[in-house]
Amino acid sequence: MVHKILVGVDESENSEKLIRHARDIQKKFDCELVVYHSIGQQDYLISNPSISPNYILPLYYDFQERDIIRSREILNRAKTIIGEDDPKVETRLVTGSTADDYAINACKEEDFDLVIIGQKRDHRIWDHLFGSVSQNILNRAECDVMVIK
Repeated sequence: MVHKILVGVDESENSEKLIRHARDIQKKFDCELVVYHSIGQQDYLISNPSISPNYILPLYYDFQERDIIRSREILNRAKTIIGEDDPKVETRLVTGSTADDYAINACKEEDFDLVIIGQKRDHRIWDHLFGSVSQNILNRAECDVMVIK
């Protein structure tokens, strides 16, 4: 039995498929559905020695503001796909945490039964060295995980 579903979305085409699958499961079990998008952390600006210290803070906030606007657009698109207002459906804009860390911690702290994630097909070298978001969630989440290709 599923009582609570967490689904992470981004700007990819696959996110629409994730949302539709999550919504179908949510309706079938009449359970809670939380759709989230994570901005993560913008540490790369601070660690770039070519950027003058006088410009780090303004650039950081400029990027953060743009990320928040883009994230709200992603979540608004999710609401449009979900359709009708449902008190059991919630969207969350997550800041300061990576998408995988958020999902892993939310499973533990909020008793999610199922996490639905997508798997990107553009496997970068970073993913091969450190693991992708979907691999990290699959390996570390303490609840069931559904991966949608």
